[in-house]
Amino acid sequence: MSRGNRKSRTIISIIITVIIYCALNVITVMINRLGINFIMGTVSVSGIIVGIQILLAIYMTLKHYKIGGLIGMVLLLFTMVNAIMAIISTGNPAPLPGVLELIVGFFAVTMIRFNKSRAEHLYNKDSLAIKSISDIFMAMYFLDLKSDTYEEYNAVCDIEDAVGIKGKGIQDALERAIVTRVDDDMEEETRQFLDLSSVTERLQGSKMISMDVKSQIYGWCRLGIIPVKYDDNQQLERLLFSMQIVDKEKQKELEFQNQLLYRSRHDELTDLYNRKYFMERVAELLEQNSDVEYCMVCMDIKSFRLVNEVLGKEKADQVLLTIADLLRKYRVEDMVFARLSADRFAFCIRENLLTREYVQEICNCVA
Repeated sequence: MSRGNRKSRTIISIIITVIIYCALNVITVMINRLGINFIMGTVSVSGIIVGIQILLAIYMTLKHYKIGGLIGMVLLLFTMVNAIMAIISTGNPAPLPGVLELIVGFFAVTMIRFNKSRAEHLYNKDSLAIKSISDIFMAMYFLDLKSDTYEEYNAVCDIEDAVGIKGKGIQDALERAIVTRVDDDMEEETRQFLDLSSVTERLQGSKMISMDVKSQIYGWCRLGIIPVKYDDNQQLERLLFSMQIVDKEKQKELEFQNQLLYRSRHDELTDLYNRKYFMERVAELLEQNSDVEYCMVCMDIKSFRLVNEVLGKEKADQVLLTIADLLRKYRVEDMVFARLSADRFAFCIRENLLTREYVQEICNCVA
């Protein structure tokens, strides 16, 4: 329930309670004026009404916070004063013990209200802290390993209305909430991370341990375990488990890593494989097709230094790019090619595909 809905319901509840209280008060006045205050045993109708008013006032005092509670206390005080005035005006001391009980009850309710207000104040401070944390984390679990209980806060949990979702059986709860929602290839690794039997050992010397997992629903999430309390034997007794959605951050990180990986494998100018990755790809190709024979062809540009010195670096780079484009154009099945050094290129091709016509066609294009 949203804060606006809760506030509206509180206001409606206060208004209805005050209306009922006032209506009962009007009925009491009419009964007294008409003299129809029937006696049922030892209790009068007006006495019953006063009792109902007291219950309404106590309900208002203890149920609602701030203005609602103050209104309830005012109604309770008004009922007490009204009863005292009735004794004074009638001169009948019979209701006096009830009035004394009402006075004692008033002070008791006041003390209860004070303690409740103090507790609510402290709880609201904790709620604000939890709410601030919940804005960062999608889900949090306060785990008590000693009692095997947990208290869960998540993005849909109403922090201000309840003290989280409580339960027993920590390991099963984490299994249901986390492991069943991650990608299949990460299930076992996630289960090991959530293994509470080894968490004390894994946290030694660390303030937090974390792991990134791919969720089927939320994308990339970061799981975190933070120690809260250790027992006398330095065994973890309480901890905080958190789950934070980091999909956008992780996607950027993976994209950056892929870019670095790509640049480490490719020549900056021609975008062909560099020497190191070319040798790795050739090794993979030969291993995967051990029954196929391949040829390795290396070539360089004759008098390339002269081209560079006479025509300039820009023209020389254009020559290198032309060669790279030709290799791409005449690429055939299982062919791997690269720029090995400044003016040296190489390609690995199946022997049966390296025909005189194929080589001649490439040479003619270069010429």
